[in-house]
Amino acid sequence: MPRSLLLALIVLVAAPMVLLGWLTTSTMRTRREQAERNLAGLLSQRLNEFDEEIQQRFDRYVRDLSKTLSSRSNAIALLKDMQRSEPILRTGIFVSADGLMLFPQRPNEADADALLLYSALSAMVDARPKSKAAESSYDVTSGSPQATSDGKGKVVKNGRSRSFDPTQEDATQEIADRVLQSKGGASAMQRTAPVSIENDHQWQVWYMDEGAQLVLWFGRTDGSAVGLLLERSRWMSDLISILPDSISSDAESDDQSPGRSSGFTALVDETQRIVYRWGDDIDATTQPTVSRDVSPPLSSWQLQYHAAGELLPSESPVSTLSSLAAVAILLLSLGAYVLTSVQRQMASARSRVNFAGQVSHELRTPLTNIRLYTELAESDLQKLSHDESRESIGRRLAVIDRESRRLQRLVSGVLEMIRDSGHRSGVRRVLVNPNELIQQAIEQFEPGFAAVGISIQQDIQSDSQVMIDPDVFEMILVNLLSNVEKYAGAANGIAAGQCRITSRIVSDQLVVTVSDDGPGIAPSSHRRVFQPFSRLDDSINAPSGTGIGLTIARRAAERHSGELKLVPSDRGATFEFRLPIEQ
Repeated sequence: MPRSLLLALIVLVAAPMVLLGWLTTSTMRTRREQAERNLAGLLSQRLNEFDEEIQQRFDRYVRDLSKTLSSRSNAIALLKDMQRSEPILRTGIFVSADGLMLFPQRPNEADADALLLYSALSAMVDARPKSKAAESSYDVTSGSPQATSDGKGKVVKNGRSRSFDPTQEDATQEIADRVLQSKGGASAMQRTAPVSIENDHQWQVWYMDEGAQLVLWFGRTDGSAVGLLLERSRWMSDLISILPDSISSDAESDDQSPGRSSGFTALVDETQRIVYRWGDDIDATTQPTVSRDVSPPLSSWQLQYHAAGELLPSESPVSTLSSLAAVAILLLSLGAYVLTSVQRQMASARSRVNFAGQVSHELRTPLTNIRLYTELAESDLQKLSHDESRESIGRRLAVIDRESRRLQRLVSGVLEMIRDSGHRSGVRRVLVNPNELIQQAIEQFEPGFAAVGISIQQDIQSDSQVMIDPDVFEMILVNLLSNVEKYAGAANGIAAGQCRITSRIVSDQLVVTVSDDGPGIAPSSHRRVFQPFSRLDDSINAPSGTGIGLTIARRAAERHSGELKLVPSDRGATFEFRLPIEQ
């Protein structure tokens, strides 16, 4: 099998396989991504259900505490009773209509923790939500408090309330800061966060060293307000109690829920610390598969689901590989069919070439006989006495001889064309004189040159016996002279010129040059003239020919281990061929 056909077959099979494999892989990846998105949507829906349960817990706080507050009109006494009876309440806050915190009272300065909490409560009161505009008091992006106006000529910044006059200071705040500095701690009042506002109650989120603190504010008809600071440990315990406490309780509700054994669900606080988790006992080092923020007031908290591995099991490649194998077999069968057809056509072409070779060899016999009998007839003419008969028969025999030589050249050219390029066999070297071969060729073309006005100029300096193949030498020289006759004569629209033939022996080579005064060959066409069936002028007025003369001449020179080339010249065309000789 030829290497080029084998490579073509490999490309024919490999290229579609690569394309099909890429398309299949891309389709499978797209389908898997879509399935993962769908599953993530189911997991997010389950997280939404957990968030709704958390919101129901906070709504219950609002209902229960608002019901208790509405039972008595004395707010301060009621707050004192609620601190003793309500575990969820850490401390109550009562603010008068003019913004003064009447409850709780300022503790003894000896009690640093109480004083720290009181300072924080004072800051909470200053920054408490009064309208929906107060929701912008927290920079969600940076997590740091912003300076906002409380609507009463004060600026709240970093949990501290300052009037517009920078020379005035809140003495209570300064005392609290001095106590903190003496303990080496950070300020208890750090920042405020957006709060939810629903009907007659409002949530406030305040961050202290413990973390997020929730304050529930209720407005009163007289313009005063009651705030309830919830106990962080208590409401966290209540939230954990409503979340699943085992894998089975969560998995039974939904086969696709985050509580399945493939991972775990976690409630994380504002610092991304896990507060509570349920599901598999695996490391939480990876990023959550799905997550969502908890609704206000715990909007800084998140519900997260961490998958133990891939959401979907890996697909088996057996079916895909089977399909690709089937396509590969089909392509191989198609390629084998195409290759067989090409080989069949090549075999047919070789048969036709062999036939042409056989026919050419058969034509040699009658041509040889024609030449033999022509020579005998010329010999017999010497015996005739009548001059006219002898002259008439001589002309006819000259035509027969000229045409037989032409047929012989054509047959030799056909044989040369069907030889393998560069084939060195078939050379028959004999001891000959190159000058005699050149003179014989000139004698053949003298009548034709005379008819088109071409004169021959000779400079042959190869008068010695050398070992060459005379048939190869004659084939090359005859084809070159034939081109001169066709393209450099006066009949082609140019002035009559000369055909110059030179020969010499240089070292171990016979060098022959044939040049003319014709139109010449453009430099861009120098290589193309040696290609088979290539004609530089295909017009109607162009000389007839097949375009294989120079191809035959070059192949003959190469078969003799020589070369034929076109030499650049100022006028006309100049060809030079070299043949190795053995003297």
